[in-house]
Amino acid sequence: MSISPIDRRLARQWALLVCLTLISWISYDGGRWLTPACAGVLAIALAAAKIRIVLLDFMAIREAPLVLRLPLEIWPVVLGGILIVLYLGVPG
Repeated sequence: MSISPIDRRLARQWALLVCLTLISWISYDGGRWLTPACAGVLAIALAAAKIRIVLLDFMAIREAPLVLRLPLEIWPVVLGGILIVLYLGVPG
């Protein structure tokens, strides 16, 4: 029994999601390696990347028409940017 290329890709994406989760989980180590601000920014950026992976591969947006795919590709980037700005505080 062979594994289809789609199943293989989903398994790789799932493993990537697990790795990104572990990286964000261990990045906050009480300030030994990263400052809390850096760890927070890293966690938000990794969450945005994970949203994109889930949208593209587990919600089948990768094969969707560009009219649907483009806003869903932009959404995690915009949301992550807004959250990082809010987390770090708006200057002024």
